[in-house]
Amino acid sequence: MAQQYGLPGSTDPDGFDPYADTVGAGIYGGSVVRNEAGEVVIGKQYQNHNNRPGPGYDGKGYTLMNRAIQVGPEKVKELVGDFPELKEESMRQHQ
Repeated sequence: MAQQYGLPGSTDPDGFDPYADTVGAGIYGGSVVRNEAGEVVIGKQYQNHNNRPGPGYDGKGYTLMNRAIQVGPEKVKELVGDFPELKEESMRQHQ
């Protein structure tokens, strides 16, 4: 396990931490690579955690919406008020 993910305490915070059984933004909830048209680029997933093609992680941490959720409901309302397109973005990802 240490060869693939690192020793306890030195795992990639954006990836899978097998010791804590947690995942970071590179695996779930992170911002993604987009092409010139703004479409999500599908390909190899971060750390090849899932060997099926999926959205590519851009290395910039959690999405704005995920960060707002971590703060609380008022921050989510504020964010959607400032960027109403995020509501549609979230809905498209779950269809």
